[in-house]
Amino acid sequence: MALAGKADPPRRHGAWLLAHRQARGWNIPDMCRELREAASSAGDKLPANATLSVMIYRWETDRSGMSARYRLRYCAAFGIPPADFGKPPGAASPPDHVTISPRTGPAPADLRFMIGYISALM
Repeated sequence: MALAGKADPPRRHGAWLLAHRQARGWNIPDMCRELREAASSAGDKLPANATLSVMIYRWETDRSGMSARYRLRYCAAFGIPPADFGKPPGAASPPDHVTISPRTGPAPADLRFMIGYISALM
């Protein structure tokens, strides 16, 4: 566990971040936009898109650790509780809602999760 404001050690969540972004059909500029919207909702200001794009690339390729600040922004952008950050899909808590973006509709990962969760209940 990282100290407040300190980044996690590198090589921890890159594949998970990339998979979640791609499951939503987002490219890196889309991810910048989603992180910026999440930050704005929380009264936070993020760096310029060029800098944020490099940061996303570094996180997704495990070249840099991520601070709690950015983990919270990713959780808001992905519509997941902070406790589920980095967990494999089957280990995530069931959502109390499905995030629907007016631009893309329901996220494919949300739909797959809900179908798997409902199937497991039957």
